Amino acid sequence: MDTARPSAPSSTEPDDPATPTTPPLRRPVPTDDRSATEEAADIVSEFLDRQTTRAHWLLLGHRGPEADPARRPPIDTGILGVAVTMGLDGIPSTVGSSTGAAREIDEVQYEIGQGPCLHGLRTGEGRYVPDLGHDDRWGPYGPEAARRGARSCLSMPVLDDGDRPVAVVKVYATEVDGLDDEQRGIGSRLAHEIAGSIGLAHALAGAASELDTRIEVMNTRRVIDLALGVVMHRDGVGPDDAFARLRRDSQDYNVKLRDVARALVYGIAPDAVETVEAAPYRSRRG
Repeated sequence: MDTARPSAPSSTEPDDPATPTTPPLRRPVPTDDRSATEEAADIVSEFLDRQTTRAHWLLLGHRGPEADPARRPPIDTGILGVAVTMGLDGIPSTVGSSTGAAREIDEVQYEIGQGPCLHGLRTGEGRYVPDLGHDDRWGPYGPEAARRGARSCLSMPVLDDGDRPVAVVKVYATEVDGLDDEQRGIGSRLAHEIAGSIGLAHALAGAASELDTRIEVMNTRRVIDLALGVVMHRDGVGPDDAFARLRRDSQDYNVKLRDVARALVYGIAPDAVETVEAAPYRSRRG
């Protein structure tokens, strides 16, 4: 996407080598803490937390109202936890879990760099590992997972329309061979159930990223326009010369034009940058 800027400046630079419009950026300029991408990630994570928690209760034999995703299940009744891993920009990340223990076991696998979940995310192959503590296919992962309470596990990949793995559902059990056929079936059904959710998550993340990009472009244009007004008023020049001075400072200090403009405006009126970036394009966040 092209960088937003005012109308094309004159090709002629000002005759006098004026003092640079603004010094290099010396302090951070406050920005909105929450992006659309972050908000979308929170929505997806909350939904998948509920999905995995419901599955956890089903694995414990609870049905109907008893499988309430609002209640955190115990981890000392055979099931350590249920979790979902997605590959986000090539990096595995736990995007939903029924317990902190399940998320911790995931982190162990990510740190080691191999395990049944990562194998499923790469190959699309599901695995039931009945005895993690004595399984050396993934180096130290199995024994370390067992030491932390996961003695057996099920990993079920979630495939997209092209049969490519986009996520993996994991069930961790506290006993060796701790998942019977019915429980493994529940884990498999959960993978099918959340397939649509994962697709929606990807679509939501893409839309949120595009929205953030559009907001950033609009905010950049507004701040540059405000900085042009400051230079025009201060130096008594027209818009083309004002833009040329901002551009020259950007080149001299090897700083993006947007950051030169923000630093200039922030140095004169700190609240102005926040005000410009807060409305109307960010008013959707309240």
